[in-house]
Amino acid sequence: MFKRISDRCAIAARALRNWFLDVVDFRGCRKALQVAADRDRCVVLNKHCENQSCERISMGRHGSPGPVDDAERIYRILVAPTDTGMNAEQIAVTAISHSETIGMSVLRNRATDDEFRTIIKTRTAAPGRSYVGVIEFDCGEIRQLRSANSEEGRRPGDRHFLVVDTDMSGLPHHADVFNTLPRQGSDGRPTAKAVWRREREKLLEIAHRNIIKRDVFRAGRV
Repeated sequence: MFKRISDRCAIAARALRNWFLDVVDFRGCRKALQVAADRDRCVVLNKHCENQSCERISMGRHGSPGPVDDAERIYRILVAPTDTGMNAEQIAVTAISHSETIGMSVLRNRATDDEFRTIIKTRTAAPGRSYVGVIEFDCGEIRQLRSANSEEGRRPGDRHFLVVDTDMSGLPHHADVFNTLPRQGSDGRPTAKAVWRREREKLLEIAHRNIIKRDVFRAGRV
C-alpha cells in the first residue's frame, strides 16, 4: 500500500515538474525534441536551441536529474559487430555517427546497472550481436571540441557537439550527443555532412583512448 502511494506521489511530482518546465521553456526546445522524427532530431534541436541553450535546461520527462554537467562521465555501449570487432579494439564510425541524426545514445555515470542492462538487452536482441564494453567519455571534453581556425563551415571557437539530457521511460539517466550545425554560405555550401565527416575523427580519437571492456566496466556486473 505504501509503495503504491509513493509511486503515485512520484508520478504526480514528475507531471508537475514537466508542466512547469514546459511553461518556462520559452524557446520550445523540449517540445521540439519530443515531436521531432528520429532522423531529424539533430537538425531540429540545433534550430530550436540557439547558442546551445538546450544543454542548460532539463529536456527529460521520465525522472531525469537535470541537465548534464561538464564534470559528468557518460558511456556509449559497444556492441559487436555493429560498433566494433569482437575484441573491442577498433571502433567503427557507426558507433558515433548517430550524433548526426537521432543522437548518439549514452548513459550518465549515475545510471543504475539495470539501466545499462536494459540498453544492452535491446541492442543485442538481433542474432549474432554481443555486448563487448563501453566508451567512457568526459562530457566536458566533448563540449570543448571546437574549431581552432576558420575553415569551411566553421569559425574559430565554433563548437562541434552538444550533450543533452534526453531521459526515456525506465532510463532516467539517458542522454544524447548531437552534432552542431555548421555555418553555410548563400549557396548552401558546405553541406552539414561534409563538415561532420571532417569532425568525426576528433570524437573517434577520444573514443579509442577510453574503451573499457565488459569484464572491467563496473566489475563485469552488467
